[in-house]
Amino acid sequence: MRAESLRVVRAALVFAVLGMSGVAFAAPDEIHWTITGPTSVTFDWRGSAVENHILYGLSAGSYTSNITAVNPAGICVPFSSPGPFWEAKLTGLAA
Repeated sequence: MRAESLRVVRAALVFAVLGMSGVAFAAPDEIHWTITGPTSVTFDWRGSAVENHILYGLSAGSYTSNITAVNPAGICVPFSSPGPFWEAKLTGLAA
């Protein structure tokens, strides 16, 4: 992966994580991400039922994109922590 592409993906990751909803509830934790391709990344985390979406954009002032996460049913989730667990797949990011 080119250095420029990696910087864009890293920036998207940072802004996506920072854009997670934290509306007067415990902050999401157990946040994990996987780069699934040159223009996509998947986030998994544990959070309340209202923390089921990610706002993201190129900078902190431009969160113009929103994706709603789904409960990763059928996928292996930690047995040592109660849920709910969420998964969001961001696609179409800048390469």
